[in-house]
Parts: sequence; C-alpha cells; structure tokens
Amino acid sequence: MELRRRLTVTLPLPMVGEARSQLARLGGELLSESYAAMADLSLVIGESREEELRRTLDDLTRGAARWSGGGE
Repeated sequence: MELRRRLTVTLPLPMVGEARSQLARLGGELLSESYAAMADLSLVIGESREEELRRTLDDLTRGAARWSGGGE
C-alpha cells in the first residue's frame, strides 16, 4: 500500500473546480474545503503523485497556489 500525504493548498476561487478534477484524476481525496478571499482545500494524495499534483496546480494557477504539508 502506498503512503499518502496530507496537504493543504490555497488557491484562487475560480480554480477550485479544476483543482478538484485534477485531484480526482490523480487518485487523491478531498478532505475539507473552506472559502474566503481564496479557497483552502485539505486533501490526501499518494506520495508518488504529490509532485505531479503540485506541478499541475502551480501551472493552472500561474504560481498563485500556496502549499502546506507533505514533502515541502
């Protein structure tokens, strides 16, 4: 069984739908979400897919995504 990482990403509100799609595509799971000026998504993803998710969301948000947790 693969190790899973727990991460939080903060990103612009218009990007939430695409972030959810990418998370699902990579086999991750959304644990919780909260909204203010930006969206905070708490998630888990397989260790082998973490870097791909980070890269994908960083590209999608043009560097606006802010990460905490995982392999920083």
